Amino acid sequence: MKGIETVRKDWCGLTEKVLSKVLEFLLKEKSIEGAVNYVKTVIKDLEEGKVNIEDLIITKSLSRNLHEYKGTQPHVELVKRMMKRSPEKVPMIGDRVNFVIVAGPELVSKRAEDPEYVLEKGLKIDTKYYIENQVLPPIERIFEAVGIKRNVLFSSGKQMSLTSISIQKNGYCKRNN
Repeated sequence: MKGIETVRKDWCGLTEKVLSKVLEFLLKEKSIEGAVNYVKTVIKDLEEGKVNIEDLIITKSLSRNLHEYKGTQPHVELVKRMMKRSPEKVPMIGDRVNFVIVAGPELVSKRAEDPEYVLEKGLKIDTKYYIENQVLPPIERIFEAVGIKRNVLFSSGKQMSLTSISIQKNGYCKRNN
């Protein structure tokens, strides 16, 4: 697993869990349908706010002084805000900074927030960010290998079975009636 999202620290815990479970469905249980249904459930749980904030934490190292970073990075922007709110709790160089992405109109880098602060203030998590940028990218790479496209993960209606899905060369799935 070395090098893929299940062991990398720049993905949230949910990414690791989902990817591991999808690989288990595909490789151990040989169930594409189980993997697809599991991902659909995770997406629904995210949209409904049923995912534990601990699973949404992203961690980045603070490797240098804040002014030495080029561009805006989420963990750096958060540390700057933390310095204003409570200087005694600010991470130092070499520390890992835990954050989640909250909903809002600003750039993602400006919406990184301390998980404790989010819980304390009742801030809303940006579920679209987590679906689009944390869950789907590694899952789509795995599903692509078995012929499942993104639109299948967002389809609703009657339950799909392996026999009702036919993979077309042009890249979409359709139901056989």
